[in-house]
Amino acid sequence: MLCGGFHGKEVTQQQHDLANHHLQDVNNLLGKSFTSLTVTAYSSQVVAGTNHLLEAQANDGTKVSLKVFEPLPYTNQPTQLSEAKLL
Repeated sequence: MLCGGFHGKEVTQQQHDLANHHLQDVNNLLGKSFTSLTVTAYSSQVVAGTNHLLEAQANDGTKVSLKVFEPLPYTNQPTQLSEAKLL
């Protein structure tokens, strides 16, 4: 285990929900019109909050990578899509 690095984890419903919560952001950033994302791989990195790195397959079969930042709970701030790219 590397301190500060990304660590692979099991994909759960929470990751599917997180990816689809940012579906419109992904579409806007990539100029696409996906209707759903299915997460196929997941890792996280603890920083001043958590970076979630999600690999997903869109409803049309396109593979995408998303990075979502989750601020620390006391900030009461929502998650933010910080990166999305086609794979």
